[in-house]
Amino acid sequence: MTSTLKVQEIQHTGGTTGLTINSDGRVLQPNLPAWRISLASDASVSSDTGWQVIAWDETNVSGENLYLQGGCTVVSSKIVVPVAGIYMFGVNLRIDGIANGNYLTCQIERNDGETGNENAAFTEQNAGATYAMITMSSVMKFAASDTIRVKVASPDGTYTIQDHCTFYGALIG
Repeated sequence: MTSTLKVQEIQHTGGTTGLTINSDGRVLQPNLPAWRISLASDASVSSDTGWQVIAWDETNVSGENLYLQGGCTVVSSKIVVPVAGIYMFGVNLRIDGIANGNYLTCQIERNDGETGNENAAFTEQNAGATYAMITMSSVMKFAASDTIRVKVASPDGTYTIQDHCTFYGALIG
């Protein structure tokens, strides 16, 4: 025996839409926690400060490709996730002014953790004479209200984090 349930929208008893199904059968989750943010402008950095937390622009999130949704917020350059679960996230960075042969290190940290399983790290060895690119992603388990941030460091005296860098993520389970 087979059964068919025909529905276009599933809501919470309070009226909030949780799922919609379009005419092609695609399931959409309009409140799925997700983000994709960038910088407001280039950021000049001095390595004298050691690790540099990237200050993402939480005000420019109204475009199609820059957004905070599903309750995600930015507080003190950190994304705050609204619900517990497993999140996939990543960062695309272009850093200009790295001296030829030097390195650039990037860490994505959960709850400001600097060691062990609280971060994902990547080092670009022997960066080019003018810039270094880092693209990395990872998956971590978060509790509601946990935070995630991106930091960079290089032994160079000064360098520039380009404004078209992006930080993105979404709840996957």
